[in-house]
Amino acid sequence: GYDSHNNLIGSETANATFAITAPSGADSVTSGNHVTLGVAGSRIVTATLGSVSRSVTVTVTPAAAKYLSVTGGTSMQAGGALSYGAQVTDLYGNFIRNEAGAGNVSHFITITSSVSSDKISKNYVAFTRAGTRTLTFKYSSATPATLVVEVDPAAVDAGKFVYRYPTTT
Repeated sequence: GYDSHNNLIGSETANATFAITAPSGADSVTSGNHVTLGVAGSRIVTATLGSVSRSVTVTVTPAAAKYLSVTGGTSMQAGGALSYGAQVTDLYGNFIRNEAGAGNVSHFITITSSVSSDKISKNYVAFTRAGTRTLTFKYSSATPATLVVEVDPAAVDAGKFVYRYPTTT
């Protein structure tokens, strides 16, 4: 710190107290002079030493991607398609990308299927074969997410059903 004549008097950080003004959540003040900021957004951090206080506006941006959550169906009939949405958050719950529900997530999420005949286009997966499969969703450094999808056989198409009578010779 400095005195009123701008003379250096040394560090007074250990003697100062700190406070955070909005938003709440993962922010905290510990050990009197240690400030931890986790929630993305702007807030005011105030340091007080004796009767003198100084405030500064601090803006926190999201940390690296940590968690990936996926929304979408887990059952379908063969020949149908399902769409998927995704949310990616950092360690503190700050959204990296927030496109849950409808919307094209292909530009930042990679979708793969354990069944090679499944067709993936943008955030849609079309299923041509009945059976159970696992869809895997990946984004950057976030932990991958998986969904197990059960695909039921399609209804019999009466126009294509042919019964062959046994022949005797």
